[in-house]
Amino acid sequence: MKATESIASNICNKVASHEYQDSNSEMSPTCSIGAVFSSDDVLSGHDFVTQAYHACEQARSQGGNNFHITDTQLPEESEATASEANLSNLIRYAFENDRFQLAFQPMVSLHGDTRENYAITIRLLDESQEEIQPDHFLSQVKTMGRMPELDRWIIRHAIEELAKQRKQGKKINFFVNISGASLDDDTLLLFICDCLRDFEAKGSWVIFQFDDSEARTHLHQLQKLTEGLKKIKCKTCIDHFGLAKKPQAILGSFPIDFIQFHSSFLSDLFENQDKQDGLNHLNELIQDQNIKTISCGVEDASSLAAILWSIGVNYIRGYFIQEPSSSIDYDFHTE
Repeated sequence: MKATESIASNICNKVASHEYQDSNSEMSPTCSIGAVFSSDDVLSGHDFVTQAYHACEQARSQGGNNFHITDTQLPEESEATASEANLSNLIRYAFENDRFQLAFQPMVSLHGDTRENYAITIRLLDESQEEIQPDHFLSQVKTMGRMPELDRWIIRHAIEELAKQRKQGKKINFFVNISGASLDDDTLLLFICDCLRDFEAKGSWVIFQFDDSEARTHLHQLQKLTEGLKKIKCKTCIDHFGLAKKPQAILGSFPIDFIQFHSSFLSDLFENQDKQDGLNHLNELIQDQNIKTISCGVEDASSLAAILWSIGVNYIRGYFIQEPSSSIDYDFHTE
């Protein structure tokens, strides 16, 4: 198992560190790897490949540039196909009947900033009003080609909720994701302006967040969008940052206000001094350009928060602070 993990990890790292350049943008590819061990339960080569495919989908649902290894039998193709069909039907029903729900996770300063920042995530409600986590349905939304539609749903409802909270006297800001699939939409900026106008919200309350690898792939489109966002006072953030061979190369490409490091930086950070030194160097490079840094995935150890504080990371988010919730009630003024 450990040997397989090492091989998969090395492949992911090598792919992520290789850059392709065309006339318009610098592209940093990533890969997702699924692995399954052969056993007597696998009746055919087709079943074996099917199980590996589902393991790969599991890796992809975790954000990509990752691997997932399973030694248990996954659903047969017919069962998996039925499950995917059911999920697709549920997603279609959610779009038609407003069955998505926003969740809010606080983003806390390590250096005394009491501004109330929340990261926006999304939930899908099933027939029993149970919440389905994004890891379980976003890949299917992408497969269905409906991510731009979901992006717009999130943007509009996030701005509506933000305006409501601001009218109640809360000084909060929202970090809202925009997928790479939406970056080819020339009408997206106009849609954002319409939402701000409809709910009497200010652009300075919203930080739009873009995945690092998608930003590099759609660099020209992103430059155009962020130029418009800057004019209406919206801020920008790059998410899953740090895996490219030259991660800092993108920093001067368009206006960036925040950088959120890839969660893999936290893996064994407490025990790994070289990793701490590397993160410290990258954090300094970013902050030298007047960009704030965020570390996500802080799930438990307070000692990890202490290391990030010593490195100089500006903000942290994760289950150690608070899990995503339908309520906006975190007390940013507690120490």
